[in-house]
Amino acid sequence: MTKDLSFDVYFSNEQAHARFGDGKTLAEHLREIYEGEDLVFPDTFEHSDTSPPVQYLTVEAPDDMTVEELYEVEVPPGLMVRIEELPQ
Repeated sequence: MTKDLSFDVYFSNEQAHARFGDGKTLAEHLREIYEGEDLVFPDTFEHSDTSPPVQYLTVEAPDDMTVEELYEVEVPPGLMVRIEELPQ
């Protein structure tokens, strides 16, 4: 079984946004960051109109995965990821 998690990705500045990118490029970076966690990241997702934008993803995770476990993953400088479990 799986569950859906909300990943809101924030960039510290425009330089970080340029480094990590949008859409498929950002999704590839997130797959590398969370490698081994058995998460399914979409290639396309919504974003805010701010500069730098906030990226909004719905990520598929194993049912037994906790948000706390994912917060233990080291995220590179320039990115901040807020994770919440979505209601079933």
